[in-house]
This record gives sequence, structure tokens and C-alpha cells, in this order.
Amino acid sequence: MGENERDLFYIYTTLTCNLSCTHCYVPSSPKLIIKNELSLDEFKKIIDYAEKLKVKEIRLTGGEPLLRKDIIEIINYTISKDITVSIETNGLLIDDNFLKSISDLSKVHISVSLDGPKEVHESIRGANTFERTVNSLHLLKQYNVKRTIITTLVITDWIYNEEKINSFIDLLINLSPNVWYVHVWVSPEGRAKLLKPTKVKEIYDAIRLFYSLRIKLDGKIPIVLNVPPAVIPEEFTEFMLKDTLLNLGCHWWRIAGISSNGNVSICHRFTLFPEMRAGNVRRDDLNKIFSHEILNRKEIKLKGICGKCLIKDYCRGFCRADAYEFYRDFNAPHPLCQLFYENGLLNRNFIAGEEDDG
Repeated sequence: MGENERDLFYIYTTLTCNLSCTHCYVPSSPKLIIKNELSLDEFKKIIDYAEKLKVKEIRLTGGEPLLRKDIIEIINYTISKDITVSIETNGLLIDDNFLKSISDLSKVHISVSLDGPKEVHESIRGANTFERTVNSLHLLKQYNVKRTIITTLVITDWIYNEEKINSFIDLLINLSPNVWYVHVWVSPEGRAKLLKPTKVKEIYDAIRLFYSLRIKLDGKIPIVLNVPPAVIPEEFTEFMLKDTLLNLGCHWWRIAGISSNGNVSICHRFTLFPEMRAGNVRRDDLNKIFSHEILNRKEIKLKGICGKCLIKDYCRGFCRADAYEFYRDFNAPHPLCQLFYENGLLNRNFIAGEEDDG
């Protein structure tokens, strides 16, 4: 990789949203209006620079990216630079006109949130959202668009109801996503701070259930869990070591995040912390921004249990934004790994000096 090259730009297109989800870390809503968000010309400037840095993918998130009136222009301009476009959306604004307006659907990957059965999904995202989201996913399937279904376990009771979980899995198999991406744990940011804290054992049980589904449904639906590998229970270690879908984190040292008003940091979540910004695309020279030490941190000296982990050179602390949110320290352990270790739930096969303990 050459100097300053990146694999991924993660961009907040807007902080406004057509929903007010209970766990949103921004927190976005229809009432959150940011007047000075990036213009189309400013987006094109960023995309041109992404091409220069040989960026492979630009991920558009929000808020709800499809609320932008110029979203098609942003998508098609990115495609014209031979950069893959991925979009994170609640799916409510996807329709035939939107999909037909995209110049090359083979260069697009769309991630849609579906958080459980109807009553669960709508308790999180609001009334009359479930069927509309499912219809959008059927449309993406019809157009053969690469797609991910994202499920965030804000509510977990339903996953232990055999009828409900099996019915939801049947629906997902019918929708046939390229990936089913499961957020087992919700970081307490934004509106998520108002949620009832989830007990560590409840998180462990949810991980255990979903990783068993990962094995059971292998070949039927690809499941990726958004958790550090060391928190996956020991009983699954043998399968995990050969799991081609094992999540080793975001490669934070090879991405950059840009906020809807132009702040730049390691990832989009880090733009929320002023002290972690490398600059602003409106105010600062892009070469200077991408030469900033914040964006060129390659090494990490992990603290806590992560410093003792045998796979730390692969995981590299997993999501550093999670760690920073909890500890305000880039080198801090991942909070889930530390909590699991302190409660005797971390996979001992990955802890130096404990892997052979009975």
C-alpha cells in the first residue's frame, strides 16, 4: 500500500433521518436538520481524492442517505470512478425509480436494517416499517443487487422463542441476502444510552445462540457476528478457526471517515469526537488531512485483556470506536472483551497463559 492509500471511505451523507430508532448513536431523526452539510460538488471533490488514494469502496451512511436529493448523482459519480458504492439504509425509500437511476447496479451493495419479527422491528423503528422494509428487500433481490441484512439485537427476548426465530430465519432465507450481519451488542451512544443496559451474560447467551446458527445454517445463509472473535464461546473454537466469515474487525488503519459537514477521522464514528479529527475537507488541504498522524496510526499498544490476547495481531482491538467511547483511550481494550474477561466468559483459548488451563 502506497503512502496515504485507503481501502474504504465511510461517509455520513446526512444526519437527518425519516425514523427515530431507539438505538441510534448519532442520534438521527426527522427533527435533526443540519443546515451546512456537504454539497454535491464537495462530495465530488472527496470522491476524486478517493480515486487518487486508490480507495476500493465508498460507504454512504447517515442518517438516511436516500433522503439526499442528489444521492443518485453521488452514487453514479462514485461508480464513474470505478469505486464500489455501499449504502446503509432503513430501506423505506428504495423503489424501482431509485434502482433504475443507478448507472451500474453491479457496483452497488446495499445494507438494509431488519431487526426481527414485525412487532420487534416496529418497536425499535416505528409503526408501518416492517412490511415496507421487507418489500424493499424483495425488490433488491428482484434486481439482483448485492445486499446485506443488518439485525441489531436491541431486544433479545424473541430470539429464544423457537417459533419466532425460525419464522424470521425462514424469511431471511427467502430474501437470500449475501450476508446476514448481526449486531449482538449495542454500544451505549446517542439514544442507546437511554436503553436498559444489557447484562453481560445475556450478551454471551445471544452470541452463543447466533454462532450456533452460523454453524447450523452454513450454506443456507451467511451469518457474520459483529463481535470480537475472543468473545465467541470456547465450544465453537474449532469451527471458528476455519470460519471464512469470522469477523476480524474493520481494518481501522486502512479506512477514513467523513462527517456530513466535512470532518475527517479514522472512521465515521470517530468524527463525533473533536479531539480525534484530522481536519475538515472544507477548511484544510486534503493532502495535509491524510498526512495527519491521526490517520496514519499503524501500530497499537493494546491495554487490558486485549494486550494479553493471542490473536491481537489479527483483531488489533476490533472496533476502536467502541473502545474510545467507553475509555477515551485509543489503546484501551475492547469493552466487550474486557467485560467478558472480568466475568469469566472470555474464550480462554485466546488468553496468553490460560489456553491450556482446565
